Amino acid sequence: MESTYRSESVAMTEEYGRQLAKELKSGSVVAFFGGMGMGKTQMVRGIAAGLGLHAEVSSPTFALVHDYGGQPPLVHFDMYRVTGWEDLYSTGYFDYLDAGCILVIEWAENIQAALPADAVRIHIRQLDDSVRLIEREQFVHGSAITFVFLLVGFDRQSPGEFQSFGRHQLCRKFQETIPCECHHPLSGSQQIALLPITRRHL
Repeated sequence: MESTYRSESVAMTEEYGRQLAKELKSGSVVAFFGGMGMGKTQMVRGIAAGLGLHAEVSSPTFALVHDYGGQPPLVHFDMYRVTGWEDLYSTGYFDYLDAGCILVIEWAENIQAALPADAVRIHIRQLDDSVRLIEREQFVHGSAITFVFLLVGFDRQSPGEFQSFGRHQLCRKFQETIPCECHHPLSGSQQIALLPITRRHL
């Protein structure tokens, strides 16, 4: 698909989503960036249609997550109210990611540090009342980091090694300490502190 697309109607935005759906498979993550009224939910509606689903798509503003089913399931997140790791973990985001679902995420700005490196990043901005510019960020292997780490005694790991792990799994895998309810004894040379996920803290 083209990296820049000019949408002049709801139908055109949904059509972009239908075309994008052709690229999606188990484990795919689509992250939407853009303010209110930009057409993020419309694009998710197009993705659902492109996957052959007949679900009633709406933004999960209060529920935070909608599971529309399918093979693999299409799971729709609204991260507007997510402000930290506890909020994100409570949505089931890491469980759905590990399960190989297709994830579509509104307000991805709030969880950038938790996005897989190969997530499809879609930026939408308003040109006028009825026109939206849709820009797809090009993925270059190794150009993004999934989690933001302050490392002591470890070299920086590749993004792909972390993309499928939730906080507790990371604890078990690397025996680090994370500011949450799980704790593991460490030597001083093994300590890793996981920084906050919101963009304003990066």
